[in-house]
Amino acid sequence: MLVHFVLAISEILLGFFIYLFYDPQRLRKTIFYRKWMDLDAIFFDLEKDAYVIRRANKIVLLFCLFSAFATLMIGLLHIYFNIPDIQGILFIITIIVVLPLRYFYIIRNT
Repeated sequence: MLVHFVLAISEILLGFFIYLFYDPQRLRKTIFYRKWMDLDAIFFDLEKDAYVIRRANKIVLLFCLFSAFATLMIGLLHIYFNIPDIQGILFIITIIVVLPLRYFYIIRNT
């Protein structure tokens, strides 16, 4: 169960990283900001699409929270009901899906 708990925390941290780091206004306020770090500015107009980008970040955070909840539930089911353990598959799916989900939402709504 400890492994499931650690994976759930890492999924939540991944969601918060995307939510905080990919925010266009917050990124520019940091002292480590460089032009090449602002990848969204290459493809999108940040002033016009700022609301859509923030909404996409929020959706990614909710996806990561749901995935963390699913990881914990699968851990409990594995321990108490001997259901096959798939926490590794869920973690890999979360990592692979996060950025395409974000950019798909932004492209669809701009």
